[in-house]
Amino acid sequence: MDRKTFLIITTIIAFAGLSGWAIKYRSPEAIAFSGWSDLPLIKDNWIGREDIVSQGVIDLLKPDHIFNANYTDDMGSRVNLFLGSFSDPRGGPHSPMNCMPASGWVVEGSAPLTITLGDRTFMAKRLILTYKRVRHVMDFWYITPWGETANDYRLKFNEMLTSLTLRPRHLTFVRFIAKDTPEGLDAIDRFEKTFLNDIYSRLPAELR
Repeated sequence: MDRKTFLIITTIIAFAGLSGWAIKYRSPEAIAFSGWSDLPLIKDNWIGREDIVSQGVIDLLKPDHIFNANYTDDMGSRVNLFLGSFSDPRGGPHSPMNCMPASGWVVEGSAPLTITLGDRTFMAKRLILTYKRVRHVMDFWYITPWGETANDYRLKFNEMLTSLTLRPRHLTFVRFIAKDTPEGLDAIDRFEKTFLNDIYSRLPAELR
């Protein structure tokens, strides 16, 4: 083994050891966040009603904050909004690609989705789902200190970066569901444009 290779391997081992020690013995301060309890239930032509999340789901996901509400507009279109924030390393959102089929939903297809927020854009994902013979669309993404993603592998990578850089864990899951009809697709797009700023303005500055 030449000297250069030896130094590279030694450096990698030392870095891994120091990172492991730091992760084990140093707990970064949690990011302050008060949740979405004040998210408007009435805005423009939308009226929402919060829906209780079962204790079983809360025990499974271990969220710091959770918000689940069904909104209806003046034309009768409905959109479900689900938000969850997580700092406990033992908890976190389950990938919709796995948890939706486990709940009786059939994933018919998926496509990348571009979300515009102010002067920037990021990629989300839109799923086509069937539940009890009714087709729905679901838009979702994760928010991390390293940006938004709807890719589960990218999420794991971002979570690893958070640990290695000794940042406090803060993960937010954003999900919208509407019927897969022309009216439903129009409703979910309008709803997202109406409420995205409200959702993001309540997040910690580190995630905006």
